Amino acid sequence: LVWISKEDRLNVSITDEKHFLQRYALAVLFHSTSGLISWTNRSGFLSDRNECEWNILGEGEQRQGVICDDEKEVVGIHLESINLTGTLPGPELMAFPQLISLQLASNQLHGPIPNELTALSFLKRISLRDNSLSGSIIDNVGMLGILESLDLA
Repeated sequence: LVWISKEDRLNVSITDEKHFLQRYALAVLFHSTSGLISWTNRSGFLSDRNECEWNILGEGEQRQGVICDDEKEVVGIHLESINLTGTLPGPELMAFPQLISLQLASNQLHGPIPNELTALSFLKRISLRDNSLSGSIIDNVGMLGILESLDLA
């Protein structure tokens, strides 16, 4: 909260609730996964640009970082193989109700898989493989009615 209230040069108004919450939740993700210390590619995270521009063009013309739709809502978080360490935030995931794709494979994440994932009804693709996550979302995975791909191996 300190970053978005005192250090963020974009100065997003709290009255712009959707934009503010997205930016806040992405900052929480960054800090809870040791972004300042361990990420090998920050993809523009915490820059003064709009959070929808926190991405780079990766291999195979795939975007890595934050992916947004035309309304500037986060629909994808693609942070594979960049040395994320720590735990995934749970409640903050609810700031992304339009999230379609969560790709966090091949990092060093640990701790429980957030139950909040199953409340994101637009999720089609989840990849958390090659981490040290614990727990299960299998009991509630049926709530993800349009899920096409779930990779937890």
